[in-house]
Amino acid sequence: MNDAVARLPVPDDDGGRIHLDLVMAAAEMGSFDWDIREDVLVWDERICRIFGIDPETFDARIATFWAALVAEDVPAVESAVEIAIATCGEYEAEYRVRHPDGTVRWVDARGRVLAGADGQAHHLLGVARDSTELRLARDTVARALEHMADAFLAVDDSWRVTFLNHHAETLVNAGQEAVGQPLWEVWPALTAGGHEAALRDAMLHGAAGVLPLYVAPTDRWFQLRLVPASQEGGGLSIFGADVTAARAAEVEAARELNRPEQARRVLAYMAALAEADSLPEVIDTVATMVLPAFGATGMLVSLMETGRLRLAGHSGYGPAAVDLLGVLGIDDDSPIALVLRTREPLFLSSPEAYLGRFPSKRDLVEATGKQAWAFLPLTVSGRALGTLTISFDEPRELAPEERSLLVSVGGLIAQTVARARLRDLERTLAAELQSQLLPRALPQPAGLSARVRYLPATDGMGVGGDWYDVLELPGQRVGLVIGDVQGHNMRAAAVMGQLRNALRAYAAEGHEPAAVLSRTNRLMSDLDPTLFATCCYLVVDLRTGSATLALAGHPPPLVRTADGQVSALMAPVGPPLGVAPEDEYLTREVVLAPGDVVVLYTDGLVEDSRRSFDEGTEALMEVLRVTPPDDLDVLADRLMAVALATGHRSDDIAALVVRHDGPLEADPPVNARTVVDRADPRAARASRDFIARFVGSPELVDVRETCALLVSEVVTNALRHTDGQVVLELWRFSRRLRVEVSDEESRGPVAGGRHLLDDSGRGVPLMDALSDRWGTAPKGEGKVVWFELDLPA
Repeated sequence: MNDAVARLPVPDDDGGRIHLDLVMAAAEMGSFDWDIREDVLVWDERICRIFGIDPETFDARIATFWAALVAEDVPAVESAVEIAIATCGEYEAEYRVRHPDGTVRWVDARGRVLAGADGQAHHLLGVARDSTELRLARDTVARALEHMADAFLAVDDSWRVTFLNHHAETLVNAGQEAVGQPLWEVWPALTAGGHEAALRDAMLHGAAGVLPLYVAPTDRWFQLRLVPASQEGGGLSIFGADVTAARAAEVEAARELNRPEQARRVLAYMAALAEADSLPEVIDTVATMVLPAFGATGMLVSLMETGRLRLAGHSGYGPAAVDLLGVLGIDDDSPIALVLRTREPLFLSSPEAYLGRFPSKRDLVEATGKQAWAFLPLTVSGRALGTLTISFDEPRELAPEERSLLVSVGGLIAQTVARARLRDLERTLAAELQSQLLPRALPQPAGLSARVRYLPATDGMGVGGDWYDVLELPGQRVGLVIGDVQGHNMRAAAVMGQLRNALRAYAAEGHEPAAVLSRTNRLMSDLDPTLFATCCYLVVDLRTGSATLALAGHPPPLVRTADGQVSALMAPVGPPLGVAPEDEYLTREVVLAPGDVVVLYTDGLVEDSRRSFDEGTEALMEVLRVTPPDDLDVLADRLMAVALATGHRSDDIAALVVRHDGPLEADPPVNARTVVDRADPRAARASRDFIARFVGSPELVDVRETCALLVSEVVTNALRHTDGQVVLELWRFSRRLRVEVSDEESRGPVAGGRHLLDDSGRGVPLMDALSDRWGTAPKGEGKVVWFELDLPA
């Protein structure tokens, strides 16, 4: 094979080379390397096939490349090459090549010019692929779009126009020079019509939508359909249909309706208005359903807030008018403020009538572009909430029946606004309650990283019974909790807060996970016998990675090992809390390795009306498999996305994502444990011998003797004052020795307190004098006394 047929430089390792070859082969992409100074062109076999040249006969000359190009495309390619060489920058071109048999193919090439030591262009490296089929598809689509009846315009994710057909040129009032320009400069009417926010929302959230657009110079109405490229953004297509005739017919039909029929339609719209649950929903219902009943084109809702009239919602008004009407004083010389003060409606049939009453508002009238207005007070039980403005694009004298009907509509809207504001206040209070019941911030103990995500159900009041916690426990242990109280209302939230605090208290007493759930179970039955809760409690020893899992009717947590394997941490599942008060819980011991990620979650994350629990769990596990655990925030967000495919949530969602970062010491600790034989009169001696075997190095003789003395004191005290089991446990780290003596009877001491070890008081001075650190903590039915001695370097 000719030496000119070769590959681009690839990674030195065979794996990297094979991987790159496979990728390029799968993409049917070839590579090239042009030595600009030596004028030597290197092609691989795939590029030779793209140009229809036998790799064995390729002569490595740049002239062969130029000769293969279709003549009409040479100038554009030359320009792209010259610019890339002059700037030592990117090269990009699409051109046609003619094969020796006369066939013509499209080629898409991209590359970069590399500079030599002197800073001048030296090599042009790149890749190319046959784009004939793609080009034909694009041309076919472009021809179809050009001849479609609607206007069509497309933008990329940076809002630059990428295509517009003939009808779009007429609508936008711009030609093909608009391609590559920002949409907002090409089509300023979108911003003037107040549609920019809706377009940006469609682009960012991937939700299709429909917008009305009035083009004043031509007096035409268009319906714009917004079609995002994907749910993750990436571009937007805009279809524009001329609906002027349909809209005129609708307005005319509305005017032709007799008064009883118009009243019937308005009352039907009021039924929809009664279902509005928040202030934005009320405003949207008025704009989209009530206005057409009167042939109106504009709406303003101004509400009283802190002594001023603030614009709460609008439709059919541009940014200039919105700015002027955003905040008004109660004493302002405007019809909106006047109607609030007098609580009487005001009807102005033309701009002349408006300016005759309010001559200082000429700028406002011109900014709105409206020709007739109805200003209605929004009052409830004699209290003025604000005003509703209904406006028209043409001068209009409303008949007495229409005015009476509008006043009635204003009263209904006022009632709906008052209810919606009350609901918004309830949601605010509920959110504040939820924030007080749940942890404000998660502790981040050394050796463990934790992130949490929580969303209340969209049904109800936005407060629920899901909870989570991270508990720092004695002995460098951490408790991970997630639970779910039945229901998502204030009652469930109140019970959840009590359960969370109770579980924290039981865990702080040092009880093991099974005992913690058993005690919480009995408490739940006392709190509210009609409710139940599920719970997952996992205690992790950060020194060794050993963990104890207990489940009360809750889904098992998921674990992702450092090598990407995902599975469920199974354990015996006991009944939900509050169902069987006398039942006890079983546990399972597991070991977490450094780098393992554990996900505790509630069932709202994986189960809803669209899919089963098993389907949702598998989706969650797939996200864990493909998402690196380096950034826990990214991982947590992607896990939550499993449940956020739709905006509706029938249940609360909570997820606790924890990564075990490994032991705090560089070397893993050495651990030993023994149970002190209470019947042995030489129990203290046996404990000292146990210490001697564990700390047997000659250089640690001083540490061993000090440790034996302190252990003898603590063990003797435990045997004297308790009648249960006494356990001696030792931990040897690289720089310290830790000793724990636990018993089964607690005298209620506090860490560091006096009268802790011996009635004579000798133990406390010994600990203070001989140990480097010491303390005590509750442990279930007893306590644990611990001390640490630093080891010599």
